[in-house]
Amino acid sequence: MQGTACTDGDYCFGGVAYAIVSLSPASVGGLTAAQMGTLNAFDMQLMSASQVQALSIAATPAAQLGYLSAAQVAQLTTAQLQALASSQYDAVASLLSPSQIAVLTVAQVSALSAAELAALAPAQAQGLTAAQLVSFSPAQVSAVLASLLPAQLGALSGAQVAALTPAQLAALTTAQAQGLTASALNGLAAAQLAAVVPSLSAAQLGALTAAQLATVNPAQLTALSTAQFAGLSGAQLAALSPAQLAALSPAQLATLSSAQLAPLQPAQVSQMAPPQLGALSAVAVGALSCAQLQALSAAQLSTLSSPLSASQVPCLTAAQVAALSTAQVSACIPNMLTTQIAALSPAQVAAQPSARIAALTAAQFGALLPSQMGALTLVQAAAVSPASEAVLACAQLQALSAAQLAALPASPGLSASQIQCLSAPQVASLSLAQVSAYVTGLSPAQVAALSPLQVSSALSNAQLAALTSAQLAALTPAQLAQLSTSQTGALAAGGLTSTQLQALSSAQLAALVPAITPAQIVQLSAAQIAALPAAQVAAYLPSLTPAQVGQLTPAQVGALTPSQFASLAAAQLGGLTAAQLSTGQGGMTLAQLAALTPAQVAALSPAAIPGLSAPAAIQALGAGAQLAALTAAQIAALTPPQLQALTPTSVRTARAFALVDFRAPAIQCT
Repeated sequence: MQGTACTDGDYCFGGVAYAIVSLSPASVGGLTAAQMGTLNAFDMQLMSASQVQALSIAATPAAQLGYLSAAQVAQLTTAQLQALASSQYDAVASLLSPSQIAVLTVAQVSALSAAELAALAPAQAQGLTAAQLVSFSPAQVSAVLASLLPAQLGALSGAQVAALTPAQLAALTTAQAQGLTASALNGLAAAQLAAVVPSLSAAQLGALTAAQLATVNPAQLTALSTAQFAGLSGAQLAALSPAQLAALSPAQLATLSSAQLAPLQPAQVSQMAPPQLGALSAVAVGALSCAQLQALSAAQLSTLSSPLSASQVPCLTAAQVAALSTAQVSACIPNMLTTQIAALSPAQVAAQPSARIAALTAAQFGALLPSQMGALTLVQAAAVSPASEAVLACAQLQALSAAQLAALPASPGLSASQIQCLSAPQVASLSLAQVSAYVTGLSPAQVAALSPLQVSSALSNAQLAALTSAQLAALTPAQLAQLSTSQTGALAAGGLTSTQLQALSSAQLAALVPAITPAQIVQLSAAQIAALPAAQVAAYLPSLTPAQVGQLTPAQVGALTPSQFASLAAAQLGGLTAAQLSTGQGGMTLAQLAALTPAQVAALSPAAIPGLSAPAAIQALGAGAQLAALTAAQIAALTPPQLQALTPTSVRTARAFALVDFRAPAIQCT
């Protein structure tokens, strides 16, 4: 196969070279190492693809392999590549494609030095397989680290990743860092983790242990994107330190899910600044637990972006409720417990829209304290619902002002039992409409507390007539005095007391004549008796006491008919005064005198006898048996003019005159 020496440089291929061109692949494969060693670069590069693939790697020196062109190296088979020794690999390493690198055996690759690996082009390094990479030492990994694809980094073992320095980890691209597996990341120390955290994906961050996340500095946490932050679990967030929690941005917290928020400790939630709390989404706010809510101050609660849910409002403490703003109270009050309603300040209640007051349940309204009731505005009082008005307790009602009471809805209004809770000043301040509406429920003491104007202007005749005996008895003289004649006539007169009766005018009494009882008539005052018209005197006559009879004016006495006058009992006649008997001077008439029986005449008071001053009256007595009925005391009371008016016959007929000393200077017998 040596051939002859050739001196023509242009066509001289060397004896062997000239022969290689014509050799079959099988012949090429049979060449010995010595034969292969005689070939130069030109000879080697004349080989066809089939001849290259027929080469025996074991018989081909590294130098001759190094003569192959890139196209020829690309033709090497997997078996040939896997047969390469270290020196042979070095001869063709720079020409190997990524796919050829990938078919090298683990033993071949793991035997490469760090320098050899570092010499790989990035594309070649990216041809390394997971099996190959796993076999690498830390130094070997470091040699190719910068060129590895994310998937290749994911193939590294935990130990290999843990062997990387913080600087190496920090040098990884975001894509490379996100190729690291969770298990590999879990093996990193704090410094290593700090180096790679900024580049980790949400899933990778979520796979970190709570202990690892606790080592991340606040600044790095702040720098996490919202997408990265969303990957953190609730358990991880619950492990954050106060400093770490304070470093979270509003934008990050705005992405919090209910699952992330739920594990947070109340103390952590309470450490959130207003901007952080204000960034929570409606979903997150709705996920706050009772314990978490109770850890917030009123100022923090006010920063929440959405109202609390119906199930959250009852979680608030009394102190929190008392510190809520007007808007917060308005938002929460529909779902407040009765104990929370009671915790509101009077000012908070007064600041609520009337619609909120109207919407309170009966139980909520019934929980309002007296101080809160007193703070209601007139508009709020007018908005109270019928159900709420029905549950008003005495203490609540008594806390209301006159104006507030007047503002309460008139329909259906207060019940009888509620009305009786009102204090005297409150009753006195009721509007006329309220007095009219509530009169049936007023207690006697409350009736007495009404002003005369309230009674006379608010109550109809029918209402006055319907007063109970206790209510009627409670009417004050001033109230009665204000009533019209018509109103007075409507009263159940039989229930009036002597004090009440004596407060009535003559016109009012006149209206009561048909209903006043004899027992009441005797209770009339002297002035009332004296003011009675003749008709009333006649009506009351049988019931008058002797003293009351004596209080009649002469004109009243003179207005009686003879029969009425004669109907007076002996005791009543004994009450007549001298002025009342003064016939001819507006008092008793001669006809009345004539109507008296001798016994009635004898019943006249001796002190009244001088009133019969008119001669005609004395003569009228003497004309009948009346004069004879005079008692000694009555005769002794006769005045000289009266005696002088008697006729002798009259004197002789009166046995009592036997006792008269006619020798007295004042008596001149004729």
